Amino acid sequence: AGFTPDRLTIDFGDTVIWTNKDTSNHQVLADQSAFPSSPVLAPGQSYSHTFARSGNFRYTDPLNRSRRGTIVVRTGVSVAAAPLQVIYGQATSLSGRVSSAASGETVTIDAMECGKTTFARVASATSGANGAWSFAAKPTLNTTYRAQWRNATSAQVVAKVAPAVRLRRVRRGQFSASVTGAQSFVGKYVVLQRFATRTRSWKTVKRV
Repeated sequence: AGFTPDRLTIDFGDTVIWTNKDTSNHQVLADQSAFPSSPVLAPGQSYSHTFARSGNFRYTDPLNRSRRGTIVVRTGVSVAAAPLQVIYGQATSLSGRVSSAASGETVTIDAMECGKTTFARVASATSGANGAWSFAAKPTLNTTYRAQWRNATSAQVVAKVAPAVRLRRVRRGQFSASVTGAQSFVGKYVVLQRFATRTRSWKTVKRV
């Protein structure tokens, strides 16, 4: 009977799956080749496409031109962090895309540190080729990030921060350990361990 539903509104980055539940072959063909066409779908076969740009995407079944459909992709911006955990003092790369795929767009980055309840603007980035943007963030505590572009707000991503632990040999039989972070470690313990080759396990030497 045609595409059901024949109009679907989705978010930027969502995937649409078409499944042929008819008893004859069908196909998905986008107007002006706005997205890749499906192969001819036999009964029971499916085709999927991830929409990485916003806009209205109309399509038809070339085996029956009267059957048409539309995908409406909302305006949006994405954000990701790599790596998701860093050592105190290191940076993580925030990156994403704007759904227009245009260069020269301004993306603002907001951050909310652990223990806080509101976001604060920390930086802005300009999109480049294909709408991609990036920013090197240096969190000192576990921090939640989000990106904003025009009226769109991205999903949130959390970058975790582990304290920097260093062990230095002072002289034979004597070591110095340090733990560095954005919070106080007063009253915490450093556990010194040695590796026992015979049992291939770690043995605690001292808690300091």
